[in-house]
Amino acid sequence: MILLSNITMKGLVEKVSEELEGGMKHKPMVSVTFDDGYYTQASIGARIVGENGIRGTFFITSWQDGSRDVDGPETPAANGRMTERQIRELADQGHDVGCHSTTHTREPDPEVFRQEWLTSKKYLEGITNKPVITHCYPYGDTSDVINNLAGGVWEAARGTQNGLGKIYDTPSIAIDGRSVNSSKRLIDRIVSRDRGEYLVLYIHQIYPNEDAEQAGIAGRKTEAEFLEIVEHIKDAKMAGLIDVVPYYEGMRRMANRDVDFHTV
Repeated sequence: MILLSNITMKGLVEKVSEELEGGMKHKPMVSVTFDDGYYTQASIGARIVGENGIRGTFFITSWQDGSRDVDGPETPAANGRMTERQIRELADQGHDVGCHSTTHTREPDPEVFRQEWLTSKKYLEGITNKPVITHCYPYGDTSDVINNLAGGVWEAARGTQNGLGKIYDTPSIAIDGRSVNSSKRLIDRIVSRDRGEYLVLYIHQIYPNEDAEQAGIAGRKTEAEFLEIVEHIKDAKMAGLIDVVPYYEGMRRMANRDVDFHTV
C-alpha cells in the first residue's frame, strides 16, 4: 500500500516515468458527496472542502412542506436543514447540487419516485438557477425498474455500497461510520491498486468540535475529523495521485473509461 506520508519526489518521478513509458493511465478519481441537505453540511462541510480546493456534491432532500427556512432564521443544529440561501450559495461557490427526492420516501411505486424527482428538480433549479442533473436514492433503495426510470430524468444516479456499478446505480462508501484512519486508507488503497478506480464517498451530518460526544453517539463525524479526511484527499490530489471531481464530472469521465468503481 502506498501511504501518502511515505511518498517522495523520487517516487513520484518514477511513477510518472512508468506511465509515460507504458502509455498514460487514468488516475483514480474521488468524489466527496453529502446526503440529505443538513445545515452543517453547508456551514462546515462546504467551507472545509472549499478551503482545500475541492468541489463537493450535495444531494438535497427538498421538503417543499413549508419547513425549510428561506433566508433565516438559521438554526445551526447538526440535524437542521439547509436554508434556501445556503443552497443557493453552494451552487454559486461552484459546488454541485443534486437531488435526494422530495420527502426521502421509501415508497416502492416507481411513479411516486418519478414525481418526487421532477418536483425536487424544479425546486432546486429554481433556487440555484443551475441545472440539477444527478440524483441520490434515499436509503440507497432502488431496483432495475427505478434505475431504468432514472434514465429519463437524470444524467446519473448514486446508490450505496450495494450499487451495481452502473450509471444509474453508482456504488458509494459512507464516511460516517468509518474511522478517520479507515477513511484515509480508502484513498491509499485506490492509489496503491493503480487501476484508475472511481471512489465515491458520502457523509451526513457534521458536528461542531464542541459537540464531539453527540457526534459519537450519533455515529457521525466532527469538524476536525472531517477536516483530517479532506486534507488527506487534498494531499493525494496535490501529489498528482488522484483527481477529485464533483459526482457529475466523475460519471461523465466514467462513461469513457473501461475501469471499475471502488467498493469494499
